[in-house]
Amino acid sequence: MNDYSELKKKALWVRQTVAKMAVNKGFGHMTTGFSLAELFVALYHGKILRYNPTDPTWSEQDRFILSEGQAAIGLYPVLADVGFFSHKELENFAGKDSILGVHSEPHTPGIQILTGSLGHGLPIATGRALVAKNEKSDWLVMCLTGDGELCEGSNWEAMITASTLLMNRLVLVVNRNHLFTIGRNDSRETQLDIYLDPVEDKLRAFGFETRVIDGHSFQEIFSAFNDVRYRTDPRPLAILAETVKGKGGFMADQRLWHNRTPNNEEVKQLERDLGVVLGSSNPKPNYQIEATDQPMKVSSIRDEFFETLFPIFKNNKKNVIVSADDGGLKLFQFADLPGQFVNVGIAEEQMIGMSAGLALEGYRPYALAIAPFTSFRCQEFVKLNMCAMNLPIVLIGVGAGLSYSVMGPTHHAIGSIASLKIWPNLTIFQPADAVTGRALASYADGFKKPLYLSFDRKDVPDIYSPDNLPDLDKGFGVVKTGTDVYILATGVTVFPALDVANRLGDLWGLDVGVVDVFRLKPIDINILTDKKIWPVDKIVTYEEDYLTSGLGGSVAEMFADLNIKKRLLRIGLPGSFIFDLGGRDVIWERNKLDVDSVVERIGNWFGYFYC
Repeated sequence: MNDYSELKKKALWVRQTVAKMAVNKGFGHMTTGFSLAELFVALYHGKILRYNPTDPTWSEQDRFILSEGQAAIGLYPVLADVGFFSHKELENFAGKDSILGVHSEPHTPGIQILTGSLGHGLPIATGRALVAKNEKSDWLVMCLTGDGELCEGSNWEAMITASTLLMNRLVLVVNRNHLFTIGRNDSRETQLDIYLDPVEDKLRAFGFETRVIDGHSFQEIFSAFNDVRYRTDPRPLAILAETVKGKGGFMADQRLWHNRTPNNEEVKQLERDLGVVLGSSNPKPNYQIEATDQPMKVSSIRDEFFETLFPIFKNNKKNVIVSADDGGLKLFQFADLPGQFVNVGIAEEQMIGMSAGLALEGYRPYALAIAPFTSFRCQEFVKLNMCAMNLPIVLIGVGAGLSYSVMGPTHHAIGSIASLKIWPNLTIFQPADAVTGRALASYADGFKKPLYLSFDRKDVPDIYSPDNLPDLDKGFGVVKTGTDVYILATGVTVFPALDVANRLGDLWGLDVGVVDVFRLKPIDINILTDKKIWPVDKIVTYEEDYLTSGLGGSVAEMFADLNIKKRLLRIGLPGSFIFDLGGRDVIWERNKLDVDSVVERIGNWFGYFYC
């Protein structure tokens, strides 16, 4: 009888390697990688999948789609070990010039599609499975999803298609770890099982043959996959792999470990659990671009907003948080308010639809998700359910711009402001600091129309003080006056803009003003007619967004529409997807958004050059 001892050693090695990668970098979905170690080892080392690492374009290979893109950290060690790339690449996981992203990206050898935004893999798999059926090919299409990912409606649409067209070359593998990203074990609203069970019955009802296995048992894995290439059942196959998130470590089956890495004390425990030396834990990179070496207060816009919002909720039972499985420690207190906190799971359109229903009944919903998903994924729901009906929904996108820099294009929110500002009735704020975030809590509570709040993900320095609050109705604040040029900045670029202004003064004697444009729609015309700004004939816009889509585009439109006789220099990102890894500072430097590059660009505009 096969005891699978060698494969078990490989699975342990995968967990050890995943832990090293995550601890070394201070980020990565370590616990997801732990949960899939046996499955990845079985698929590749156990030769369940057909593949050729020397020829990634081999036409007869199986099509493996990692729809649960954050699990890539667990797949990379296996791909390296079977020859897709060097083990050395694992040491530079998501670092500068790395080929290994936090989420799976197609430039990585052995990875076939871009994933990380959930609910995309299975629809793509149906297209490939249809080709396999039509061409009578014997290669498989295997798609691995998370169980939380099944909350995305696109998966069920794909299942209908797959079963209707009898795609028996399609194998859906579900990583069934039973955990939402957020929530507490005693909160019914955050129990994934409540949302999905009986998931096997549901999959069968949607026309799939189903098998349930222990995802950590090599015997059960091989038994379930033994005949997948030769099945005569015309239905697609779904294999539910029961797993434990964080398997092998002290954090097994615990919430709040999604994309979290251990601190130094926890590292010691994990070393004992895995029998490996991991070294010191690196903190998560500070994606906020630092503009000074002086001590400063930094804080989270999101956390300060929700901390200020909580007493407002306690006094009004018609305020409700609707989360798409996103949040933070400051958000969990809302679950203590009966009926005022709902986690709909990874289902952003449902988040907007439910919010619309609440608003129609006189409630005030606050809908929360990661910024690219509140915007790009929900476009039609925002357009019709929020804006066309002019409902007082507060939509909150956390992770503005490149906040999730190392997470890749699936998690970048650049372009999201442009995608939303086209809709009538919608007002958009993008605060630069937590002081503004706190002020927005009270402001949002009294706002009677659709409202979008774009929050940076990381701690940011305070621009304002509690006794010098910005005028939210005005939409902008002059944080530094000048006589030669004004820099109009928004969100994460406001603080660096102050550094740019000071550097320009030190280098060439330029008197540079800085304006914080925290309301991006509508932009007040007074931003160009304010008496502090109007005498200046040069304006610079500085933003972490595409030049055509954000602040610079709006200001250029105002220049054209109002025939304003000023010179305009727009500084932002080029119109291309960003796959650069290594952190926000690397992306800024390569795209000339860093302080040194902006100082040089504005100096050149004035005719000054570095010696």
